[in-house]
Order: sequence, then structure tokens, then C-alpha cells
Amino acid sequence: MNEKYREIVHFMESHIPDKRIDLNERVDSTISEVGYDSLRFIEMIVLAEEKFEISISEKDLPEKDTVRAYVQMIYDKMEQNNGDN
Repeated sequence: MNEKYREIVHFMESHIPDKRIDLNERVDSTISEVGYDSLRFIEMIVLAEEKFEISISEKDLPEKDTVRAYVQMIYDKMEQNNGDN
């Protein structure tokens, strides 16, 4: 796991209601299993866009509803932005 990936996991971890959950150990859990409800999830996406200077559209959302899939989506968007610069 590289530094960017760890940063994204830590970011997501800091925005879940139950701060005792270690997302590094739960990356294959669904978003709801780690405590995100729909409102908190939308908030996390908006905050991720701001923090990582990315734009996420509905078509970018992964098919799988796992932490790993969302971390990878954010990572990929960051990499796309780096390639555009």
C-alpha cells in the first residue's frame, strides 16, 4: 500500500461515525458495514473532492460497494489529475 493509498484510507476512516474501526483491516467491508449511512457517504465524497482536488461523478462510482473499491476510485481520480498536469 503506497502513501497516497494510505492517505485515502485514513481520510475515509476519519469520517466514519465509529472511530474505533480500522479501515486497513476492513477494506473488503461494504461502506454501510463500516458505518457510513447515505448522507454521511455523500458528505465524505464531497469532502474527498475538496481534499484531493478531484471531481467525482455518478458514473465514477464503483460497482462494488466496498471500502477498497471507493479508495481505489479516489486513488484513480488523483492519478488522472496528476497525468493531466
